[in-house]
Amino acid sequence: MTCNDCVSNMPSYKLSYFTATALGEPIRFLFSYAGIEFVDERFDYEKDWPKLKPSIDMPSYKLTYFDLTGVGEPIRLLFSYAGIDFVDKRIDKNDWPKLKPTMPFGKVPVLEVDGKRIHQSVAIARYVAKQCSLAGKNDLESLEIDSTVDTIYDLKANLEDFHYESKEQAKEEKLKAAKVTVPYYLERLDAQVKKNGGYFVGGTLTWADITFVALLDYLNHMINENIIEKYENLKQLQKKVEELPAIKSWIKKRPSTSTLYQN
Repeated sequence: MTCNDCVSNMPSYKLSYFTATALGEPIRFLFSYAGIEFVDERFDYEKDWPKLKPSIDMPSYKLTYFDLTGVGEPIRLLFSYAGIDFVDKRIDKNDWPKLKPTMPFGKVPVLEVDGKRIHQSVAIARYVAKQCSLAGKNDLESLEIDSTVDTIYDLKANLEDFHYESKEQAKEEKLKAAKVTVPYYLERLDAQVKKNGGYFVGGTLTWADITFVALLDYLNHMINENIIEKYENLKQLQKKVEELPAIKSWIKKRPSTSTLYQN
């Protein structure tokens, strides 16, 4: 095979994205670094996107979860941040007993991707994060993000252990334990944000940041207080995430669930 044969057998590439840099720019950089020619098709979001959107072959997404924030909310916020359309199917608690046997392993959230059903909230959130470049720039950064998300879910588990305890004496003992373990986690998470330039990992937004902020409503509910009130770096992180235009829009339009949590 000659060099000319190699060149002639190269695939042709066409990248379609908005006129902005954002998520398209890393791809452009990679093509340029590799010296690979590609057609850089750019279009205006407001003028061209409404007409072009129906022609883009995108997966269809349907998220099934309770009519609560809970562990479904990180997924909803990630979809919203990425501008990915999804069906937000919310289950009424009265319908759950008959729906439970139809769900994989009898649990939600469940994400349907072109009809294929996937369970496990963290795995789903990680998948969506990968679709919008929030899962780390390399394997080590991805590991740091995963470690942080797991730590956030450890914090959640500590609060759930207290909150869902039905025996009064045991509940009091678990509340005492939570009053120790929750600050332990929050102090370290707050220090991590401070060390990393206002975010959990790499000095930039990742799905760990969105996960933490999305879960705050649920975490606060379980212990009936604002758990980050004393932690300035975490408060600033919450503010930054909730002020992102797409997430701000989602929070404004999402159904109110403040009265729907049950002990």
